[in-house]
Amino acid sequence: WSRARLEQTAPGVPVRRVNHHITPSAAASLPRGEREPVRPVRIASFGLITPDKGIERALRALAHLRDRYDFRYTLVGDPNSYFDVRALVRECGLEDRVEITGPVGLEEFEGRIAETDVALNLRERTVGETSGSLCRIMAAGVCAVVSAVGWFGELPDDCVVKVEPGEHADELLRAYLARLIEDAQLRARLGANARRHVVAEHDIRRSAEGYLDFVREVVAARPRRKLLAGLSAELSALGVEPDLDDALVRGVAAEFAALAPEGLFAPERPRAQRDAALPLTQGAAGNPNNGAAA
Repeated sequence: WSRARLEQTAPGVPVRRVNHHITPSAAASLPRGEREPVRPVRIASFGLITPDKGIERALRALAHLRDRYDFRYTLVGDPNSYFDVRALVRECGLEDRVEITGPVGLEEFEGRIAETDVALNLRERTVGETSGSLCRIMAAGVCAVVSAVGWFGELPDDCVVKVEPGEHADELLRAYLARLIEDAQLRARLGANARRHVVAEHDIRRSAEGYLDFVREVVAARPRRKLLAGLSAELSALGVEPDLDDALVRGVAAEFAALAPEGLFAPERPRAQRDAALPLTQGAAGNPNNGAAA
């Protein structure tokens, strides 16, 4: 989502996608697996409590479900003075169902995730961010409900429950929450899929390799950019104006791409560096979900 927009607004600028990492401790955590249903069902949202995180939408949905289901909703994070979430809780009649923790340390934050049955990680809008808390939630094998926007919408459909934005978002959220509250096995399957995906695709070593590879590419491209800048200066000195001489500029660009391809300037990585790239975390049986990340 972000890469596509950057390529439109800054064509020619190098752009790469590198997955947000999960920490070694998150990758090493034991998957929760299937367990006996616990009442009340524990629903939670994590991180700074802001209007953009769909808290009001979640409260509206839970208000409709309060007479049918036994649940508790915890907001794990710091409220903001400009967003009176406690007033919203009162308006929705959920004072006896909602807990607001305030700021918590990392250990308690992870503990709260571990005891959650359904995590809500909604967005009213996105600026292209990846949610670090959602990566932790998925690594812990917890079922999550997200908004189908930006990066969230790109997650595999069998790993999270996606609420499509639009006029029916409230009804969809209510329906999904009702189903998840009722079906502990479905929650367990979604959580297991989420953990499998995030451990495989968000390993911290892969993220580090992604950053290093991109840095190498950018450094290697500097001579090519210098050559291109010189060509641009020469065209300008000849009085070529891009807006008026579009066909000429396109022709020169095509010739430059043929004579000075990116691959010509990008040195091959040394064999030792290629061999140093670590494989995915594996346990004794070769299952990527059984081992701990180094």
